[in-house]
Amino acid sequence: RTSPGGQTTSGAMDITPVILAGGHGERLLPLTKDVPKALLPVANRPLISLPLGHLEKCGFRSAVVVTVESIAAQMKAFLAEKHSGTIHVDLVIVPDDAGTAQALLAAKAKVHGDVLVMSVDLVTDVPLQKLADTHHLRDAAITVLLKERPAPREGKPPKWETAFVLDPAKEQLLYMAARTDCDATLGLRKSLLHAHGNVTVTTALTDVHCYVLARWVFDLLEARPELSNIRYDLVPYLLRHQYIHAERALPESSRTEALDMNLSVSGHDQPARHFRTTDHSRIQCAVVIESATGAVCVRANTLTSYLEVNLEIARGALGGKVGGEVAEVGGKTGFGNDCVRGKGVAIGLSTTVKRSVVGSHCRLGSGVKLANCVVMDHVTFGDKVSLSNCVICSNAEVREGATLTNCQVGASFTVDKDAQHKNAVLCNDEVIE
Repeated sequence: RTSPGGQTTSGAMDITPVILAGGHGERLLPLTKDVPKALLPVANRPLISLPLGHLEKCGFRSAVVVTVESIAAQMKAFLAEKHSGTIHVDLVIVPDDAGTAQALLAAKAKVHGDVLVMSVDLVTDVPLQKLADTHHLRDAAITVLLKERPAPREGKPPKWETAFVLDPAKEQLLYMAARTDCDATLGLRKSLLHAHGNVTVTTALTDVHCYVLARWVFDLLEARPELSNIRYDLVPYLLRHQYIHAERALPESSRTEALDMNLSVSGHDQPARHFRTTDHSRIQCAVVIESATGAVCVRANTLTSYLEVNLEIARGALGGKVGGEVAEVGGKTGFGNDCVRGKGVAIGLSTTVKRSVVGSHCRLGSGVKLANCVVMDHVTFGDKVSLSNCVICSNAEVREGATLTNCQVGASFTVDKDAQHKNAVLCNDEVIE
């Protein structure tokens, strides 16, 4: 295969996965105050072990992990001491202020052929061979993985973040725009509609930040350092160059080209037709769409999604539950079948745990009730504690009689006896309700 610039790219089997693991996880605070996002426990495993394990299952023997200087020591320690997989990992370290495209470029020397790039917070069991096969069969510059969202409940308007413009067969991604940029209408350029006479517009998809890129994209990033972010700089650039001559840089005038058509944006796919004249395509951006009822494909990059991912795994997603010994002491005590528990967990009389993840060496007093919770290692619960939809960080203590709903408790924080909190963030620096 040959890229638009003339550089020969690799064969279909020559692809290197790169995991971007440099994010500090600001949207996951207070969970990431002392632990980097990549090492945050998910179902009692460090988050980064999930994409590494999935790559291994998909047949990859090696991967590149890119992280930042401030957490490099912790990542090195994990790879040296706790990485149990057989997949070989090369660690690349970049400055803390590096953009995602710059981080990818730093891995160039360790990439052979095309590159599969994914965020460390992507939890998925999508067969990655599907992306690689699509990418090479369509000779694409980029292949984007999109996840179909479940249909909204009856009577509720659909929630969406991005509008996607696809070819009628939904095999090629032509354009994407954030909701904040297009409001109630979506503007399409004349050049796109000239190159593609029929298009489909949908807001029922999510970009999960998993891409396969042609090898020559590294040369593009070197030539254009302003493309510092993959999602917000590189992907739009490649999308535009499907219908604008790829051999030349985009002139400033093309950025302000008059809009040819406005389409009403809704939760349904919409056909739009325009007379097609000349095909200006020089590269192609392919797409793979995973159905709403298909494989797991979600980013654990917010407090809500982090909790949801843990609970999905507890219910059997990804096929992995972490076993452990529970000290049964009698009474109506125990974990439900939809739970994950670590080793050395001790529980008291009449304690019940449902739809939850409990870390190692936790102690639960008598009459404790946990539902839809994530509890990290070495957490202590007093008697008659009740928690629902909460995340409790390591070494925290929740004292007797406390009731928490929709709360996040930071590491080493102590919740007072008989405390009542709802929709609160509790950590040693501050308490926010």
